[in-house]
Amino acid sequence: MDDEREREYRRRERARRHDVPPRRSNSNAPRQRDASQPPQQRDAAPRRNNPPPSWEQRQRVRRRSQPPAQRYAAYENADEYDDEYAYDEQPGRQRHHRHSFLAAFFIGCVTCIICIALVAAAIVFVSLHNSQGAGLPGVPNLGGNRTYTQPESQTINLSTIQKLQVCDKIGNISITVDPQATQASVSAKKIVQASSQQAAQQLFQHMSVEMQPPGTINNALTCGHASQTTSSSANAGTNNSLTVNVTIPDGSGLMPNTNNSVDINVVLPPGILPHTPDMQVGIESSVGNIDVQGVSGLLKIKGNTGNITIKQSNIALGSTIDTGQGNITFAGNLLAPGAANAQRQQASSPSSFNFSVEKGNISMSLPQNTNVTLDTNTNSGSIQSNFAFPIQKSGDMASYNGPLTPGNANAQATLVVDVSLGNITYQKQNM
Repeated sequence: MDDEREREYRRRERARRHDVPPRRSNSNAPRQRDASQPPQQRDAAPRRNNPPPSWEQRQRVRRRSQPPAQRYAAYENADEYDDEYAYDEQPGRQRHHRHSFLAAFFIGCVTCIICIALVAAAIVFVSLHNSQGAGLPGVPNLGGNRTYTQPESQTINLSTIQKLQVCDKIGNISITVDPQATQASVSAKKIVQASSQQAAQQLFQHMSVEMQPPGTINNALTCGHASQTTSSSANAGTNNSLTVNVTIPDGSGLMPNTNNSVDINVVLPPGILPHTPDMQVGIESSVGNIDVQGVSGLLKIKGNTGNITIKQSNIALGSTIDTGQGNITFAGNLLAPGAANAQRQQASSPSSFNFSVEKGNISMSLPQNTNVTLDTNTNSGSIQSNFAFPIQKSGDMASYNGPLTPGNANAQATLVVDVSLGNITYQKQNM
């Protein structure tokens, strides 16, 4: 009975959609004809090739064939009913949230596998690095390594010295003029982290300290900034220059091994120094402190991480002292051009004394009669001075451009002191 009612309802729906007169439910009953139509049109009812009903149409017919109580309840929950019916009873379709869950689960598994592989690779890399007696910067030694040192010393026979160059990637550098010394000497101290004495000896063999004289420099110079000053003297074979070149494995690159280093100490007797401050000094150390005492001349000092200290020195025009992270301390004299070479200085390009730090402080101790034009600036910090020049402040910035000592005119040189993040201090030397 229900099937017959559903078929009759479908016939009525098709007739209503296509303007076809509905049939009677009893197929044996005589068909009612419209007397107003001609016989040929009445008898020849057109048959249309209608497309089959869609799934939604079939469901609509099914609901309308239900008893009124169920039908109205279905219409009241039409949205909920349609959503549930669309996924549960529509053939060939599945719930979308199942696909989302599987995709998220797959992505999570792949991410976990990649993280585990990276951690395992890092552990293997660190283990191999420590097994070779080396370590990683900022990472504690996992193999219980110890510190081993190996000192070396060499006496240099020089009657006079005009050029000095020291290149060291990792380690402290000290240049000292000793009144008690009679000959120039170079001392090196190799420092390594190794698990045993045998591993330390292997590392020592790969670290080289070349000196010329008495030998020759076979490896490429490990410094680029200072070599511009005395690059021609590295293999010139002259007897008035001294070059020290240090080569350390894993001492350069993106992750330099700072656990291994070489400290250099150069001692010069006063008798071999030139009578005029014409000596050219080039020093570079990427990681380490630089200390210069009693050396005068044209200084080109470059550091990356470490402090630079210059005391009892007379530096010439064109000197450059620069470091990335660290402090600069200077206590000496600035050799401005005098009347004898004032004409030559005016003919050449303007020259200056340059001190710069990216992150750190600069302390300058100068004679109170120093006649230079001061160009000083800090982007984030303060400037303090007992010289009577006005300091301009703007937010975190502080600067000044003018005579170091107000009232002095005709300054032949410029002192440039620049700090990106840090403080600058000027002090008058006690006479």
